[in-house]
Amino acid sequence: MHYKPATDYEEAGFTGIRTFMHLPHVKTREHIDYAIMGHAFDTGVTSAPGARFGPEAIRSRSMRISSYDAAFDIELFEDLSGVDYGDLSITPGFIEENYERVEEQLVPFFSNNIVPIIFGGDHSVSLPHLRAAAKAYGPVSLLHFDAHSDTWDSSFQGKKYTHATMFRRAVEEGIVNTETSIQIGMRQYSKQHLIENRELGYEVITALDFREMGIKEVIKRANQRISNTPTFFNI
Repeated sequence: MHYKPATDYEEAGFTGIRTFMHLPHVKTREHIDYAIMGHAFDTGVTSAPGARFGPEAIRSRSMRISSYDAAFDIELFEDLSGVDYGDLSITPGFIEENYERVEEQLVPFFSNNIVPIIFGGDHSVSLPHLRAAAKAYGPVSLLHFDAHSDTWDSSFQGKKYTHATMFRRAVEEGIVNTETSIQIGMRQYSKQHLIENRELGYEVITALDFREMGIKEVIKRANQRISNTPTFFNI
């Protein structure tokens, strides 16, 4: 069994159920290498809500993405079998309960070497994903592209779980190995925050660093940092 999208010659690209790039919507862990999932949760934001609709929007916009990657000369769906699994079951409004529920759902995928490709949702959803990955692989490397480092200790009245704190919690819980982790593109931070972030052990390449170093050097630094470790890729 090899799961891949129907071709444009079989079905009109604008028809059918909105799955990611027309992948079949099948809730299975059999015969697949990866699973597309939505995590439609935004109770972790401290300002602008609405990211719960992200998975649906991404699927809709993916309908015309080409399956051929010219930069790497890869036909995306030929060698790997995968499905659009649908959305993870969540508990809206209760962030810690949501974490527990989602972690439980993801563990069987990681444990069977199936790669979950997860669309949020606000950024707080990354913590249960990391917890599930670490149960299968131990502390993982974090390859993180963002404007924010998301390593605050708390937000507002001492709240420890928000979209700005999860990568500090991950260090405290021992599920991320900062010695093999790197954060790229940081551009919104205080001086003290940047110092604290590096004290946690993360290598940080700011947006200004990126401009001065160039793409090739940044790629080289990232490869050196994560080496051949199990890596959690986060944007």
